[in-house]
Amino acid sequence: MQKPSSPITPANFTPFFTYHACHFLLMEYKKGKPTITGEIGIVVGSNDGSAKALTMAAYSSPPSSHILLAILIPILLLTATADANEERKVYIVYMGHQTSSSSSTEAEHLNLLKQVLEGCAPCDSLVYSYTKSFNALAAKLLTKEMEKLAGMKGVVSVFPSKILHPRTTRSWDFLGFPATVNRNPPLETDVIVGMIDTGIWPESESFNDQGLGPPPRKWKGDCINLKCNNKIIGARYYNSLNDTSQEESPRDFNGHGTHTASTVAGKSVRGASLYGLAGGTARGGVPSARLAVYKVCWSFGCAEQDILAAFDDAIADGVDIISISIGYPFAFDYFLDAMAIGSFHAMKKGVLTSASGGNSGPYHGTVGNVAPWMLVSAASSTDRHIIDKLVTGDQRCVVGASVNTFATEKESYPFVYFGDGSFPPADCTQLDEKLVKGKIVLCGYIDDGTGAYLAGAKGAVMLNDASLDTSYSFPLPAIVISYSNGEKLMQYINKTNAPGIDILAAWSTIGKVSGSPNDTRSVEYNIISGTSMACPHTSGAAAYVKSFHPSWSPAAIMSALMTTAKPMNPSLHPDAELAYGAGQLNPVKAVDPGLVFDATDNDYVQMLCDEGYNKSMITIITGDDRCCSSLGRRTARDLNYPSMALHVASNESFAENFTRSVTNVGDACSRYRVKIKADGRLKVVVNPKTLVFTKPDEKQGFVVSVSGGPMATNSTASASIIWLDGKHSVRSAMVVYTDFTT
Repeated sequence: MQKPSSPITPANFTPFFTYHACHFLLMEYKKGKPTITGEIGIVVGSNDGSAKALTMAAYSSPPSSHILLAILIPILLLTATADANEERKVYIVYMGHQTSSSSSTEAEHLNLLKQVLEGCAPCDSLVYSYTKSFNALAAKLLTKEMEKLAGMKGVVSVFPSKILHPRTTRSWDFLGFPATVNRNPPLETDVIVGMIDTGIWPESESFNDQGLGPPPRKWKGDCINLKCNNKIIGARYYNSLNDTSQEESPRDFNGHGTHTASTVAGKSVRGASLYGLAGGTARGGVPSARLAVYKVCWSFGCAEQDILAAFDDAIADGVDIISISIGYPFAFDYFLDAMAIGSFHAMKKGVLTSASGGNSGPYHGTVGNVAPWMLVSAASSTDRHIIDKLVTGDQRCVVGASVNTFATEKESYPFVYFGDGSFPPADCTQLDEKLVKGKIVLCGYIDDGTGAYLAGAKGAVMLNDASLDTSYSFPLPAIVISYSNGEKLMQYINKTNAPGIDILAAWSTIGKVSGSPNDTRSVEYNIISGTSMACPHTSGAAAYVKSFHPSWSPAAIMSALMTTAKPMNPSLHPDAELAYGAGQLNPVKAVDPGLVFDATDNDYVQMLCDEGYNKSMITIITGDDRCCSSLGRRTARDLNYPSMALHVASNESFAENFTRSVTNVGDACSRYRVKIKADGRLKVVVNPKTLVFTKPDEKQGFVVSVSGGPMATNSTASASIIWLDGKHSVRSAMVVYTDFTT
């Protein structure tokens, strides 16, 4: 598919459904269509040329390359008042690189709107003028006004703003990253992590600034309507839809932003627990790093125009890492995606964006954040599993997953279910208080527990095979069990003739513990799961690497995290790397990876060329007149990415090459030899087999050739290319896959 030569609009873009997980993904392209080829415990990405859905994400947006995971949620178009026939909607108008001063750009934006608006003043239409880090605006437009703007010179894309949602510490020890790990205190205190989320609860002990000096000199940000300190050095909020249910400030009324911020950079707090559960010391990955908070999520969700405004400010404020546990339900074209746009310009300024992959997995096509310049993560399990148990009248014990903080009031209660007698029973979203009050109810499906709570139930037992590895909080005593155990319990009820990955971190004391609006408990620490919790771990690890290597590019940091990741057990998922990517994060090894696969903004620009973007559009996006390389036939998989993915036709033989280069960041004089581990269906050859380095930062190239086949539909074959020098192990994951059927 040829990339569009005209500006990208909703009319000429058809998104494909995507998929999630929580590690990192591998992704590739074919004919302009990106495909995720794997998700990783850390980061993994790669590209080739295929348009088929694969791994955790399968998208078909115009330009997209390989890459990592993501989390996401429902989308709504933002609306504002307009004429009687059509409501104005908020659109984002992206115009690429910032070329002039802030004041003149805003004036240009108002003039631009004046040329297309009908019956509306430009100042009333304009929602945001993005002027600090890139050139864009958000405005309330009619369809015909949007179409006029899309056809104007200098406009890259126009797309409707969407409503997103957040993705919902023993964990650091589990990653082999103890509190006693070697640190670089002088540089760690200079690392600033920008948190784009629901805000922060600054009174939490996790954010005390004891022992920290003033903010780094590079900091240019501000604190608005919140008292900052030397830990929380910046706080802004963005409320373009005027949510009046919360105060106008960066304060966290949800808890999600406080949780992710303390996971990244919270100070060590002893004795933290949720009503005694998961007790111990809560700490962040980089406890001496600084936090800058950008609140974009409110009671309705997170407006895309607010997210882009946060990126605009965070880049200009001087953050080093941007952490955003927010995402889409499927992948979009790069330049119809506010997070991809913001992170692209962050990458150009040397700022790494760490995002979540999504919580819709493990199924194909469920990752939404796929831009190759982003570090995307998915959620894996730790060695902590919080469980509870139910004891029936015949002394049968059923174990389930739950974060249950409620004390047992007495030994037993009546046990009921509702429905027509068939299995599974009815759900518990709408219950009759007269039939439920004072009883434990068996629910056919999992929900947030609000229905059972409002009906006065003493407890709830919910059925869901997919949620047994994760424990959730509910507003009443509740557990989640398997369908097989649920069927046994239903038989027990009939027989007795009855009527019918867990992370502890700081929390907002006014946030709902379980998420239910009727939950009145107040806690300082909470346990939640999902890729939203994986993302801040990855962000913290990236900040840790940055504290040792402040001059490394975003791509170098991503490479270090990916190539040092611990491989996951392939028996845990039949799709192997397509399901879990590069592997489990290993922050300690990532500090000294030996070799890195580096990439500059020029390399990403070349990738856009290889994807079919024309020269004029790239000039607008980048702000210069760079020409795309004319060196033979290229595809997106030629991007110098640490992982490799190849889509092949079912039942046909194949042979393809991957060209890569590595930069020496280890010992000045070193010799690496290659080790190949490959599925028996693949023949993998690396040339040359030895890389010799004589100085730091020296680059050496190599070619990986893979052949084999034929492979049947729904097939996956894996390989690893490992460079060894006796001290370092630099591993690139490879996956070859065919079409997937639903």
